[in-house]
Amino acid sequence: MISTILVPTTIKELAELSRLFFAWHACERINASCQDHLKLRTNLQPRLLLTFPSPQDEKIARYVKNLFAIYALDEIFSGVDISFLAINPADDIYIKSIPFGSRIPLLKRIKPLPQFGLKSGPNLQFFESIKLCDTSGLTLLNETDMLPIAPNWIEICNEAISSGVDFLVAGATYLGNQDLPSRIALHLNGNALYNTSSQYFMEEYLPLWRQSLANMCKYKLNAAYDIWLDLAISHSSEHRDRDRLGKKFLWLKNQPPLDDLIKFKSKMIIIPEIYNLGASIDALSQDQITRLPEEPTPKVLIHSRASIPGVLSYLLLHSRGILPGSSLDALAASIDGIKGFESTLAIL
Repeated sequence: MISTILVPTTIKELAELSRLFFAWHACERINASCQDHLKLRTNLQPRLLLTFPSPQDEKIARYVKNLFAIYALDEIFSGVDISFLAINPADDIYIKSIPFGSRIPLLKRIKPLPQFGLKSGPNLQFFESIKLCDTSGLTLLNETDMLPIAPNWIEICNEAISSGVDFLVAGATYLGNQDLPSRIALHLNGNALYNTSSQYFMEEYLPLWRQSLANMCKYKLNAAYDIWLDLAISHSSEHRDRDRLGKKFLWLKNQPPLDDLIKFKSKMIIIPEIYNLGASIDALSQDQITRLPEEPTPKVLIHSRASIPGVLSYLLLHSRGILPGSSLDALAASIDGIKGFESTLAIL
């Protein structure tokens, strides 16, 4: 069972966090008059954990707790915890990609290079956050751009993992229209279920994952926590003799043996309940969003920044008993600039 919903976020993402809170609130009210979804409702509510990389900030904490109350999220969660990780500002960086010809000038500006490379901020936030999760159950990592489209999304995700299944991470590969590099085409996105109830995961695999990624980032500067395993397997398969590695692949000497990597990969399972997209060309239409929860194996969580306007419009049009107008006005202000959303509010 899921005991923690983990949302790693930043102060710059407060508007996105407000959208996520609203989506949870509105989703709870889809077809609320019939309450069919309560048939799957359990008495065990997960706890919501939000982490920020910045130092303690009581103003932000109050803002988040007020949002939690405004959107009546105590109907879904047993409570909310907010943790400020106080990551060193020199380590809290995120550079998605390096433009051609800019590598050397960029690296000259970033000295010393953080332990976890150019994506050090999100990498560190992941490892520090996952340690804070409840170990009595599973953890669903839910970034602010993954929104639900079915009122029983938590219950359906709970049912996605069969009893007794031995796994480390359960999530989704990329299902969009963009061509990913073959080495990482089948990696599980970070928005996933983590087996934090497993002593092995928390005490052995997680430290190994962290150290192995740190070793990789000395050479592959743009590596992220969710692609480490696939990159390590791909390169280890091509360079099986680790005693005869070129300088470019010396990092492989500090990776687990290939057989162990393959064993880890066998415990990364795919669940269809999370629909993982990413590129702007992957934006879903209203018709597509409407059909997803009705599939034989329903897709109930959409990870797609390009589809956020469509998902919010879908939730507004299908929800009943949502927030009073003043709160909706505040919501509209917080997501100003999202195409199509203001027109939907006008209809209401």
